[in-house]
Amino acid sequence: MERLCLLILLSCWVSESAAAAVLNTDTTSEAGDWTENGNETQNYTHTVPLVCQLSTCELLLRELGAMQEKMRAMEARLEASEDKAATMESELQENGREIEQLKTGAAGKVSFSAFIGGHGHIGPYDVSTTIEYKNVLTNIGNGYNPATGIFLAPVRGIYYFYFCYHAGQQKGTAIILYKNSELIASTAHNGQENSSANENGSNGVALQLEVGDQVYVQLTAGTWVWDGHYQNTVFTGFLVTHL
Repeated sequence: MERLCLLILLSCWVSESAAAAVLNTDTTSEAGDWTENGNETQNYTHTVPLVCQLSTCELLLRELGAMQEKMRAMEARLEASEDKAATMESELQENGREIEQLKTGAAGKVSFSAFIGGHGHIGPYDVSTTIEYKNVLTNIGNGYNPATGIFLAPVRGIYYFYFCYHAGQQKGTAIILYKNSELIASTAHNGQENSSANENGSNGVALQLEVGDQVYVQLTAGTWVWDGHYQNTVFTGFLVTHL
């Protein structure tokens, strides 16, 4: 567009120069352009319509300017359309995820409860260890993995978690609830080596979770828990409301 404007300006300048040259040189009569009236000779001068040429150039320049403004407006509308399309694509992806969650039943119903099982003490271990509650009572939404002992939040929302234990006093017990790698809550008792008594402990919290957040319980190094056939050491969680 800029080159076209320059070409028009150059053309107008050349036409103006040519016209000026004609005006400067063509001031005498041309062949056949004279008559005699008595003793007087009348000379006719041929001139170039310079004003007309300049008006045409100005009109073309104005039209080019208007075209440039239209092109700028079209570019702005195109950029706005691209931004809107990107936003719509993001919304469609989010809607698709929500629909998929609704299909699997995870969006409205998430609940699990599991216990260690067996009959006897688990631990003590040399290092803190995630407790694997292998015996699953319920697992609606499939958020809990009994092979790892980890609950993986399938939807964003407010969840409630409860955990409890039963154990002998001799070794002491300390179990801790984690959200990802953050310590959230615990329950524990100190050991009494010569005691034959038993101890119980429990705790519960409500947590806001994002999709993919992990919640699990660890048994602290050097401590133990006990479980039997009546679910003495249990880990439970459920969705209160999704956000």
